[in-house]
Amino acid sequence: SNGCFSSKESDINIALKPLAGFIANDVCEGAQTSFSNVSDGFGQNVSYFWTFGDGNASSDATPNITYDDPGAYRVVLRVSNNVCFDTMEKMINVYPNPVLNPSVTTANQGNGTMQFNSNATGAVSFIWFFGDGGTSTQENPLYRYIGDNIYTATVRATSANGCVSTEQVEARVSRLSTSNVDANGKIKLYPNPNNGRFEVFVDTQNEVQISILNLLGQEMNAQISHEGENHFKVNMNDLPAGVYLVRVVENDKVNLIKVTVNR
Repeated sequence: SNGCFSSKESDINIALKPLAGFIANDVCEGAQTSFSNVSDGFGQNVSYFWTFGDGNASSDATPNITYDDPGAYRVVLRVSNNVCFDTMEKMINVYPNPVLNPSVTTANQGNGTMQFNSNATGAVSFIWFFGDGGTSTQENPLYRYIGDNIYTATVRATSANGCVSTEQVEARVSRLSTSNVDANGKIKLYPNPNNGRFEVFVDTQNEVQISILNLLGQEMNAQISHEGENHFKVNMNDLPAGVYLVRVVENDKVNLIKVTVNR
């Protein structure tokens, strides 16, 4: 009533509410998940807080995490500028990897053929690497090795969700004796063992070719002379001591005989 008054001024900061956002894909168990932070702080300083649904948390802007177990995980991102905040959540599916327990047994065919079994669960496709360059996409393949050896075979299985597991199994191939006569008695090799020089006789009227292989089936550089009437002399003096295979080819038939070179 007397016309007196008072006033006070204060500055008020108007903060814009941040917008939380992130991108993350479903993954396989044991694989690292990367979270792409696409939040917008509208030019303000903001902080981040993540929870990943497995008991872990992070304040990094773009964290990485590895889920050890398959399942569905609720991921929450909270973005704050100390005045306002926003949150986003998303379910991340972690798919199981295929389970493999490979085994190998002889196929009892007497020619180096082995039976492989993946013993897999949760897989829809396979690829085998047999350790000698051969492969197969069958789940449980039969595979024939050329030479006696210990081979490490690898099987890789893929699930319907693209998850991959890899395991190995050892194949011990031993099918040839150290006899100097083949199973049919048509091929004679002597002396065996030898010092790198030996002779091969083949009892046939057909044309015959021979070559020397190592136990991996690779052809070796040996001196072979044809003495006539399917009689051959072999000189392996340029090769180290060890066990080799003599390959005898008659028409479309292949025979392999083990030969031992001592020095």
